[in-house]
Amino acid sequence: MSLSSLPVEILHEVLQYVETDEDLYNLGLTCKHTHRTAFSAFLKRHKVDDPTTMRYHFSAYEYSPLLLPIIQGSLWITDIRHFTCGINPGYHRIWKDVGDLTNIVKKMRSIETMRLGLGQMDAWTRANTSQVLDEVKWAKCVTALLDAVIERGCLTLDIDGGDALKRLYIENANGRDNIQTRGARKSTKESTFALKKMVPKIFGRFKKPLHPYIALTSPRLRSVILNRSLMFHASFYPWTLKMFSQNSSTITRLSLNCFHLPTETTSQFLSSITLPQLNYLDITTFLWLSEHHLTTTHTVMFCDLVSFFGRHPSIEILDLQGVERPKSLTALVLETSILPRLKRVVAHPIWISTLVGSLDMYPDAFTLLETIGITTEYNVYSDLSDEDRTYELINDALRKIGQASFARPITLELQLTTKRGMLKWFDEHSSLGNEGSIISSLSSVSALVLTTRFYVCFGREEVYHLPEWLALFPELRSVSMTDPRQENDGYRLIDDKPLLNRIAVECPMLEIVNTVNLGTLLDGTDSK
Repeated sequence: MSLSSLPVEILHEVLQYVETDEDLYNLGLTCKHTHRTAFSAFLKRHKVDDPTTMRYHFSAYEYSPLLLPIIQGSLWITDIRHFTCGINPGYHRIWKDVGDLTNIVKKMRSIETMRLGLGQMDAWTRANTSQVLDEVKWAKCVTALLDAVIERGCLTLDIDGGDALKRLYIENANGRDNIQTRGARKSTKESTFALKKMVPKIFGRFKKPLHPYIALTSPRLRSVILNRSLMFHASFYPWTLKMFSQNSSTITRLSLNCFHLPTETTSQFLSSITLPQLNYLDITTFLWLSEHHLTTTHTVMFCDLVSFFGRHPSIEILDLQGVERPKSLTALVLETSILPRLKRVVAHPIWISTLVGSLDMYPDAFTLLETIGITTEYNVYSDLSDEDRTYELINDALRKIGQASFARPITLELQLTTKRGMLKWFDEHSSLGNEGSIISSLSSVSALVLTTRFYVCFGREEVYHLPEWLALFPELRSVSMTDPRQENDGYRLIDDKPLLNRIAVECPMLEIVNTVNLGTLLDGTDSK
């Protein structure tokens, strides 16, 4: 009996006695019968999910140096559609991982999602201050990988982290050799030779693609997500602008987490790109506070955003966190009607007051608006922030919403990230009742999403006021509540059955109450 004719159960038993990765790899090359079983065992050994059982989604962050080269020899590599991979810390390792990933991508037929995780290197660079990385050559290596990804018809490109690597860049390197880089490259060649010797069949066997490949002539990129990304470093930035220019006709989503970027960089970037099909814009940054004054050295300016909105009337979903607020912390009326297709907006209450307030001058604006989200902004320097005014600003935004006329029922999202003033706010509205609370004027609000974020959680006092507070909404039909403690400690205060019973009594018009991990209809049945 040959090895290929063994039942799968017995073959699994045999694999338990295969000790080395090289032997396991060679067994996978024996025939198709052993290939899938041996490679699945290899992935399991390295704690990586088998893509053939994950709808051809490959995901790995921390892994052995052998993993990526060996994956190049798998038969299912051409079928992978979703690829999530981290780059592991270490000067020699980052070059090797990016090179291996490039070879893997070049063997794929097409790719829908590429998520490249560089965040692990950010922590590593804090303990490695030696300037040993040639920025120009590093940029060529990474952009070669990204070019291959886009050529294979990538729909979603997500690049997370890597900004801290700029600490390792050699000053004035300009792509030239020096003693440090020559020594590092020599060491890298030596380690690569050792790897070739360890797994000889990996290298050279699959130098050519496993199938005929024709690069796509038209762009397909839909979503670009850059989170603290190195794509704004000096040697990467021209490629970044070129990528947006070449794919401008197809990009529909842009997500930027750019709190590390100087204001001048974000201003220049937003003014340099135009995306005619953009319908989803998500920008997150920090509005730093110093001595009770807002500083704008690393944020996105109000004027730059308004200019960007004017060039992108196609935006339907807008999420702003930490960007500059309108001047003097007061709601300003926009000079022109913008964002005519807007369906959902989440922003600081001053931004909401500004946008909704523009309906006074442009009553036909925002005819498609369905969701308004008001978010307070978390800041580690809570003693320097304007948190004392946070709930006052929320009241101002709610007042604007109550005064406005909308073409359709509105879903109101309240994202609370500051504890200071929360209890007082709930208590004041409950005490004022229908006669005095501005919440009673929100007749356009039919659904409410109430969430807490970061280190803020609902306390027993806030939860006590919830039923009376919810009863102030005159047309409320649906409520969704989320408390992070439900996931972190299993403490589900807002899932308390007596609380739901009180809500049912106080809010007879309310049809659905959803909480995290628990959906309950007020008639006692489970919601779907």
